[in-house]
Amino acid sequence: MTNHNSNSVSVFAIDPGTGALTAVGSPVATVTGPVSVTVDFLGRFAFVASDISNNVSVFAINGNTGALTAVGSPVASATGPASVTTTGKIQ
Repeated sequence: MTNHNSNSVSVFAIDPGTGALTAVGSPVATVTGPVSVTVDFLGRFAFVASDISNNVSVFAINGNTGALTAVGSPVASATGPASVTTTGKIQ
């Protein structure tokens, strides 16, 4: 979940039986203005679009804990990206 005003992303574990959410650690810092998160279909990477800083940040997802780790520097985009979509398989 993006936290637009605090420039961070929160991660939650989902209870498969009830759907209840449990926070996984503290929110992870992002660049200014995160607005959406997209996870690739293998669940290995999260992409965060930031409309104020005009870029997309990439995070590796720890398969055991769900924790996020930044991968490189944010990638520049056109002005005001609102979301990211992934297609196909990441090699």
